Amino acid sequence: MAVGNIKDIPFTDRVYDINFTKNLNPLKNINAIRSMHTIMKRERFDIVSMHTTLAAFVTRLAIITANVKIISINTSHGYLFYKNMNKGKAFIYFLIEYILAFVTDDIVTMNEEDYRISYKYFRCKGKIYFIHGMGINLEEKSNKKQERLDIGLTEEDIVLTYIGEFSKRKNQIFLIKAFSKITMQYPNLKLILLGDGVTMTKCKQKSEEMFSSENIIFAGHVKNVYEYLDITDIAVSTSRSEGLPFNIMEAMNASLPILASRVKGHTDLVEEGKNGFLFELDNEDELLAKLEILIHDKEKRLSQGRANKIKIKDYSLEEVFPEVIKVYKKYI
Repeated sequence: MAVGNIKDIPFTDRVYDINFTKNLNPLKNINAIRSMHTIMKRERFDIVSMHTTLAAFVTRLAIITANVKIISINTSHGYLFYKNMNKGKAFIYFLIEYILAFVTDDIVTMNEEDYRISYKYFRCKGKIYFIHGMGINLEEKSNKKQERLDIGLTEEDIVLTYIGEFSKRKNQIFLIKAFSKITMQYPNLKLILLGDGVTMTKCKQKSEEMFSSENIIFAGHVKNVYEYLDITDIAVSTSRSEGLPFNIMEAMNASLPILASRVKGHTDLVEEGKNGFLFELDNEDELLAKLEILIHDKEKRLSQGRANKIKIKDYSLEEVFPEVIKVYKKYI
């Protein structure tokens, strides 16, 4: 396995420490490409399985430069180009995938939009697959029962939780702005933000500017999100783009209703009104209107949560594992 800054990974025979730079500029990843080039030349692998856009980018460039015959399977956990982003940037991300598809044997996608784009534009050497993610463990639960009082909440509070790295794509700033306005009307509304990242400091500053710091809990990175999902009433995501979001699947597994932006990945998991609500990206009025429905209708929250507990079974490890194995079976 080739990763950055991780030395020990279970079930692997060998780990290669590759210094990936989080940038799709080849010049900024020249050392990573050289390292992968050397590994490809020396090891002469039969199959390489790629996950994440950056790893797939570096690995396929290394395959080209090393001029080796190797079966390459690119599993896209969500293309970086999406609607409502800078068109120039989106075109560059699209062009990279378009060109590198020619040295890719199979492409694996996890949402309908990415599948349609791949099928229409990306000419890989083999097949394009659509799978239901990598599978979620339905048996996973919290190690201990998190009590609301432990983090300053009461039983009367209505708790929203957003799990995700703090970033521009995850769009926490927008959520904080919208949430701050509605807490004036509903002071018992609380928001838990799980995770860390580059925009976390800015988000904390914004919550203070909006006078909502008492209603927002920055919990940081936690090992077991179910400890917080257990005390949550509504799972929320304002992300600009997703692959097949694991945070939403975890919330579904915890029998929670979903309030999420209408973007790829979310639309694959959330059926409007049945197991949650969707709102147009950055549409504050629609977000707040649908949040108010869930605030006032506890039975709707519970019924949508029950629907999610049933729906998530289609994305379980048991159901998804055969889909994943099917991709590799023809080569083994």
